[in-house]
Amino acid sequence: MLLALAVSALPVAAAPQDDFFARATGWVLAGETLPPDYLRQLAAMPADERLAAVVFLRRSGLLDGAPIPLATMLAPPTGGAGAGVGQ
Repeated sequence: MLLALAVSALPVAAAPQDDFFARATGWVLAGETLPPDYLRQLAAMPADERLAAVVFLRRSGLLDGAPIPLATMLAPPTGGAGAGVGQ
């Protein structure tokens, strides 16, 4: 029981997806548009996080262009060093 209390007091690391959502929220609040490398940022995410990020961007009004192909959405992550989503 004491061990459970100690473990529950440890800080939880934020997921990369949470970091992206925080940055995207900052863009919305600052009245900015998507950065030029947003496709590369999305491509570096796992497919499930990428899908959630695209939904977030669409609902926030930041992403209002053409749909991203399903094959691109489900592609494996590039590790940040790929050609990018949709290219």
